[in-house]
Amino acid sequence: MQDYDAIPVCGFSWIHWTVANIPVTLDGLKENSSREMNQLIQGKNSLASKQICGEMPDATTCFYGGPRPPDKDHEYEITCYALDTEFDLKPGFRLNELLSKMRGHILESKTIYGKYSAEVKTII
Repeated sequence: MQDYDAIPVCGFSWIHWTVANIPVTLDGLKENSSREMNQLIQGKNSLASKQICGEMPDATTCFYGGPRPPDKDHEYEITCYALDTEFDLKPGFRLNELLSKMRGHILESKTIYGKYSAEVKTII
């Protein structure tokens, strides 16, 4: 899950969640899955950016970080990929590492978008 509207604020797209190797038998993700499902291999979110956030513990940077736009309504992008293999990734991987491994293995992808209001802190 990424927030490209964050680029003017922090200089890069804000990564809210990166997860890999979701089991094909899983038919959905429930609230707090990023904290409660041990089988999810999760990468670092943008709270791992030392230039913006300083040193943060893995407990904060390797899980879903929800929307909190600081300046205006932001649009969030969630992309899911169907892949032909699982990857040997360790918790705390970086998005660029995952994207590199995915080359040549993407069977299909789908993207959904949602807006989150900065004023009332609700999904639009």
